Amino acid sequence: MTKFLKYLAPVLVLAMLFISCKDDDDKDDEFPPLDRGNIEADAFLMYLTDINTQNIDTVGFGYLSTNGNTNVDTIYFETTVNALRKYDVEIRYFKNGTDVTAQIRSIDTKYINCYREFNTNDLRLEERDLDANSDILGLQTRWASDINFSTSGEGVIKITLNYQAQEKTNLCDSGIRIFEATIPYVIIR
Repeated sequence: MTKFLKYLAPVLVLAMLFISCKDDDDKDDEFPPLDRGNIEADAFLMYLTDINTQNIDTVGFGYLSTNGNTNVDTIYFETTVNALRKYDVEIRYFKNGTDVTAQIRSIDTKYINCYREFNTNDLRLEERDLDANSDILGLQTRWASDINFSTSGEGVIKITLNYQAQEKTNLCDSGIRIFEATIPYVIIR
């Protein structure tokens, strides 16, 4: 009987530890969900104003389809020889056809809109608007297109809108992604 108890005690201790660990694993599921803020977006519009001509183009319309893909138009930037062509660009976000940009602006210290993956030999992001704390907001920007014969003049711009519940870091990958789209562009030479 003593031999039996000698082997039973470690088995009972291991069983209790296993049950204890199992309960701890279940508690991980009880964490609150990620804070995504109260603004959602499923579409956007971009307005380009050519600084030289003051012509306004509505381009870059994009929306999320029912299968989760983002469908977008191509943006066309013009350029001129020996001079940068500059554009003021405004992006507006929508949810089910309702413009939510004003809501984003009302709590601008929690949002950052970023533009990435474009060829900096073709396009330059020169300026971005700031929030109330002088951190990047990025809903209004200034771009410059340039003639670069060593590139195709075609590429993509990845836009992302992130919600940062804590202090904004000015980093495009921090926070919770609210919207993302990849927009093709062409530089017209």
